[in-house]
Formats: sequence, C-alpha cells, structure tokens
Amino acid sequence: QQLERPFVVDGTPIISIEDGVNAHREQEWGNIYNTAVEFFQKGDNKIAKENLSLAILINPERGETYGTLAAIYLKEENLNKAKNIALEGIEKSPEFSMLYQILAEVSTKEKDLEAAEAYYNKAMEHTDEPGSIMRQLIFLYIDKGEIQKAIDYSDELLNKYPNDPDLYFNIGVLFQRLALEA
Repeated sequence: QQLERPFVVDGTPIISIEDGVNAHREQEWGNIYNTAVEFFQKGDNKIAKENLSLAILINPERGETYGTLAAIYLKEENLNKAKNIALEGIEKSPEFSMLYQILAEVSTKEKDLEAAEAYYNKAMEHTDEPGSIMRQLIFLYIDKGEIQKAIDYSDELLNKYPNDPDLYFNIGVLFQRLALEA
C-alpha cells in the first residue's frame, strides 16, 4: 500500500506503509537502544537490560542489541546468559562480529581455548577492523602455550599495522610475560 504523503528519512524515500513501519521501527529501536547504553554507562545494568530486551522485541535483527546485552551479562560474570544471548544474536545477525568476540571471551573464561580461538577467527571474518581481535589472539596463543605462534602472529601484525601504538604495547606485554615465565 502506497502512502498518501510519502516522506524522506536520512535521504531514503518512504513511499509505502511497509517502508514507514520499518522506518518507525528503526527510529524506536535507536531511541531505546541509546537509552539502554546510557543506563549501562551509568552503571544501572538492570534498567539497561530491560531496555535492551525491549529493543530486541522491536527489532530482533539488530546484532548490536544482543552484543550489548551479552556484554552486560559477561561483565556480571553470568557466562551462561551471555553465551545464550550471543548465540541467539548470531541466529538473527550472523555477520555481527562482537557476538563472536563475546563467545570467545566466554570460552576463554570456561577454559575452552580451542573454541575461543575458533570464535576469534570467526569474528575476524566479520569485521573491517580486526586489530583488537588479532591482539586477543596473541594472548590466547600464550595461554594455550603456543609461544612461537604468538611471536609469529605478532610479527605478522607488526607488518600489517606498523603505526599502531597499541599493538607495540601489547607485543611488549607479550615479551614481558615471556621473560617473567623464563
């Protein structure tokens, strides 16, 4: 059904009822999601989780909502809930890399380092900026006892990102850990 009076939102013409519903859904999702993030930043996780649950109902296709909600549960050390929400989010939004990162962190805390490595690699497949994920892999390799792999991977990262000061810091931490262990 065409609208009697089409309008434009962010440069996109809204000409049908379906377009209008989707535009309104996106607007309401954004308002509720942003409110949840504000409460999370203030430390009020209860209200943040309530708003994120509502945001999932409004637009279940947005991976950000699942990622933020799972991150809150991860921060609260509720690993089961964080894992379940991240897995649910992957079903709806499989391209959202943060969900794989959360699953990797949960797996690391559960001492399932093989699964953590697989999730980090999957996260890198779905991101345009893999730097922070790659850094996590360095430390994962150390935790797995694969020191040479960590060193080789560090060299690879330095070649790809020679101007990344965080990378140099993390590699310094890697070698400091190795020196302490030796």
